[in-house]
Amino acid sequence: MVDIKHQNNTIADFIFQLRKEKSLTYAELEELTGVSRGVLHKIEIGETKHPEYKTVKAISPVLLVPYFQVIEGYIENEN
Repeated sequence: MVDIKHQNNTIADFIFQLRKEKSLTYAELEELTGVSRGVLHKIEIGETKHPEYKTVKAISPVLLVPYFQVIEGYIENEN
């Protein structure tokens, strides 16, 4: 399970931490999630603040983080 070091627990934080811990490239993460590397990059750098639900759902299993935790961070980011 990914141990998030950031306080916000946003989807961007989860992606960043996973890539850092696993030394994954965007291309490798794209292959694992089915989400394009461009979309992943935009989420990670904060350009996309509110990714589509289907994107979050596709990324969640690969992050090895409980789905509710990813969604919780997503909802908190909305508020």
